[in-house]
Amino acid sequence: MDATAADGATGRRADLAEVLRRLMEAVLILVLAGFWASAFVGLDASGYWIDELWTLFVAGHSGGVVEVVQRTMTDAHPPAYYVIVHYWMRVFGDTEAAARGFSALCAVAASALFVAWPGKAFSRRARLFAAAAGASSPFWFKQSQNLRSYALAMLILTALLGCAAAAKRRSRTGEPVGWGACAAIAALGLLGAFVHYYLFLAVGLLYLALLVGVPDLRLRATVLVGGCVIAAAVLTYIRAAESHSLFTQTWFSNDPKALTTAFANAWGLVLDGWAKASLLALTIGTLCGLWVRRRMGSAADAAPVADWICGVSLFLTLGLAVAGLAVSLLFKPSFSARNLMIAAPCVWVLLAWLFDQTDKGAPRLGLLFAALATIMSPPELLLLKGRLVNRTEDWRGSAQYIARQTACRGRDIAVVLPALFLPDTPFSRGLAEHALFGRYYRGGGRLIARPQSELAASRDPRLVALLGARSAGVDPCPVLAWGVHDLDDRQAAALASALARRPEVNRPVTVRRFLSYRLLGDIFKARWRAGSPAAYVFEVAPHARSAGFR
Repeated sequence: MDATAADGATGRRADLAEVLRRLMEAVLILVLAGFWASAFVGLDASGYWIDELWTLFVAGHSGGVVEVVQRTMTDAHPPAYYVIVHYWMRVFGDTEAAARGFSALCAVAASALFVAWPGKAFSRRARLFAAAAGASSPFWFKQSQNLRSYALAMLILTALLGCAAAAKRRSRTGEPVGWGACAAIAALGLLGAFVHYYLFLAVGLLYLALLVGVPDLRLRATVLVGGCVIAAAVLTYIRAAESHSLFTQTWFSNDPKALTTAFANAWGLVLDGWAKASLLALTIGTLCGLWVRRRMGSAADAAPVADWICGVSLFLTLGLAVAGLAVSLLFKPSFSARNLMIAAPCVWVLLAWLFDQTDKGAPRLGLLFAALATIMSPPELLLLKGRLVNRTEDWRGSAQYIARQTACRGRDIAVVLPALFLPDTPFSRGLAEHALFGRYYRGGGRLIARPQSELAASRDPRLVALLGARSAGVDPCPVLAWGVHDLDDRQAAALASALARRPEVNRPVTVRRFLSYRLLGDIFKARWRAGSPAAYVFEVAPHARSAGFR
């Protein structure tokens, strides 16, 4: 009787645990669906920022693929992404919603592919949890609506990791890795290497892991030959593009403080606050499970494929940081948080492994911690309201402000050349006038790009005449200059003072600031708030008063 009652209680506990697991799965599906849907909401709420405007310059024209590659050679990135997005915009257009739709599609596809991963290395709940945590990260949030290569890079690396897990699974069962899988690993590696150079480094690291960890002759031949071909192709392209590079100066730095900041920023981008709390809960749950099993003398469930792909992901994450640092220090500064975040899908793998370890480690305790991690997922959805506000430097809003001023219709406007983004050359000035400031400006007049130093003190007759006429009221347009990017409040105040001191002006100059929204606050109180501006319009004051901000 007692044995029967005990068996019944055990059965009820098992049924309750299964109900809880199914409830966790349902919650995670709903949360993940919310993130996926949000990627397509508010695609045009923010105007393009400078990197996206550069993408439009390289790929958003009718010159064909040859022109795309020629323009790419002036950039610090390989050409594959630009070629793909060129054809995307040829079909769907270059509006914010249409062009960014490609990134939204890639980001959602990367997350969905992880959930549907071949090889079944992790439980479905673990994959759902990791995908939801990844989709809640500031990096995924940003790149799912950013006209840059990072969303496509996430998709390619997710596919490569899935192929690697499937190859390992086949190898462990004694089956040869199929030619299709080998071809996919080679093709994805080649494509990825020409999408982003940090993805090229990640491909090399993954190929090394496959070479060592999967004893399959066919796969090893593919990795060896494919790796050599990819490396030769990428290095040949880099050599050919060296003499065409426009960016002789960049914001990248090998200063120890800058490198430390890059690591700190990467930690801020990889997971949001709630997901980091979930990570802590899973880590504690995994450790508790290990402790319980050790006390009971029981062995953990064997999961060799999951353990292997987790180890590979950790190797890729750490290896990419080391390789990126080496390239930055030995060749050219290029180390940044965004580049490190190419390894984001590797973090998803680590989270999935932790979730399964927690869930299986100690039957009750592990389930408790897994449920706790799941409960922390829905609050992440509250941050999606940021999709509806402007989050980028306001090229569009500042352009519209000037264009709406009747007195400025058809008048020339001096614009501040972004000093760190472009060198001061005739080509760069024309690029700033037409592709950057000219993207949104519809005021009818010409744009005149000048560096801050010239606006502050140059005796260029054209600039002197323009500033003098507006200061004297002969030209009723009050706008003396317009600057976006590579400006902060301190620099803007200094430029306003310098303009006011010019002999032909000698009048107070006010600075109108255009704010964008930033996610600010701690883990439980994060909110979207108006942050520091990056767009400024400098106007001669209509009445004598001190230069200042408004």
